[in-house]
Amino acid sequence: MSPSCKDYLLIHIKSKHANIKDLETGRELLFRPKRQHYFMDYVEGETLGITVEKEWEYKKNKYITGEITGSRIDLGPMEIKPLGLTEHGIWDPIKIYGEDLKDEFEEYLEGGLRMSYEMEQRSSYKLEKPEDDPFDDPICMAMDLFNSGDIEKASAMLVNELRYDWACLDAHNHLAIMDDRSKSYPEMKKRYEIAVEIGNLTITDDFKGVLPWGAIDNRPFLRSLHGYGLALWHIGEKNDALKTFKRCYSLAPDDGIGVRFCINSLQDGLTIEEFSRNN
Repeated sequence: MSPSCKDYLLIHIKSKHANIKDLETGRELLFRPKRQHYFMDYVEGETLGITVEKEWEYKKNKYITGEITGSRIDLGPMEIKPLGLTEHGIWDPIKIYGEDLKDEFEEYLEGGLRMSYEMEQRSSYKLEKPEDDPFDDPICMAMDLFNSGDIEKASAMLVNELRYDWACLDAHNHLAIMDDRSKSYPEMKKRYEIAVEIGNLTITDDFKGVLPWGAIDNRPFLRSLHGYGLALWHIGEKNDALKTFKRCYSLAPDDGIGVRFCINSLQDGLTIEEFSRNN
């Protein structure tokens, strides 16, 4: 009997195995690859095609082993509910910042004033514990662990946020930051790409509004776009990086993340290494 190939959602990568979801049955199981470092090219949220060579059960857990035959980014298996938008009125930078900064918003003002919105932000902390101290935010706690050297625990905490809701953009973003620190740029790109695609369920191509940086809950999606542009720049896809940065700048003309500097540096022909040294 020849091995069968099926699709699985990659949920959590660990040192010797990964938690995956069988997309036919909906059951979660454990995938044990035959080779070490097998998951280096993949990220949580990808759909994997796996040729199953063996399956068994142990202590009520189902295991499989086999070969990954392909992967793709597909939001369907994550069953994501699009993030909501709250309208905040016409965005007029002159009213907010004054006439002295009018030149900084020349491009935006030439196109006419647009309606501003704030994007829903999802996390277990945001939805379940709004009254808690902000230092209990699992995203912040995970990065504290990462910066102290506990990479495995930090990653697990962020993945738990994705288990809670795949639309937690900042969990994808901070896992991507961890990839950036380790110079794992293809994985960094995938994580940001997933986050951007989730945001795109709400911010579609025909969206005409503004997502100002000053509205705090817009920041996860804007960080996703900024990070995706950086990842594209790292792997040499400069045209797509520039397009991504320009989109981010158009959505958030107040530019609290400094996207305009990325645009200028790319247009000046700088490498990302040169840009990083200067910023």
